[in-house]
Amino acid sequence: MPGQPIDLPLPPGLIETFGHLGDARYVGFHWSPCGDELVFDDGFNSGTGQSQSFLVFRRHPAVAPLLAGYNLGYSDSDAEHWLLIDREGSRATIAAPAEARAFLEKHVPLSVEEQEEIVGQLDEFLMHGWEEVHIDPEEVRKAMDEQRGRVGRMVSWLDMCPKPPQKGFTHD
Repeated sequence: MPGQPIDLPLPPGLIETFGHLGDARYVGFHWSPCGDELVFDDGFNSGTGQSQSFLVFRRHPAVAPLLAGYNLGYSDSDAEHWLLIDREGSRATIAAPAEARAFLEKHVPLSVEEQEEIVGQLDEFLMHGWEEVHIDPEEVRKAMDEQRGRVGRMVSWLDMCPKPPQKGFTHD
């Protein structure tokens, strides 16, 4: 993985807790001032994640000192670094955005054929127009409960980690 290795505590299911539900091995995360939210990228899919979960992780006493000095982005400034997580290796690095993007694009979790098929399906969908979708409030409640559970498990796991020494003032 590119960038600076960082010995972050990485709770089980962290990538999902951050809102990336795909199966990519490598996923990058950073904060975007455009929308003031977490952004994920796996080289093929990118989108907004579970911002509050990321903030809880980033500010946790077992994590914050280790991220001090790295600009993963803030409400008022673009990220100068991305947090890259290797799902299989349970390791993390901090990399410059261009370096992180290039790495992720080389490690897309889908074959070229699979990517082309998905793009073809998207093209077909767009040609037929949008379809109204009805939202089931019970499904929304269930998804929110599941996310609350993921965050609770993450915090409980982090609470058991040793607290590294403070490195100084952080922007958060």
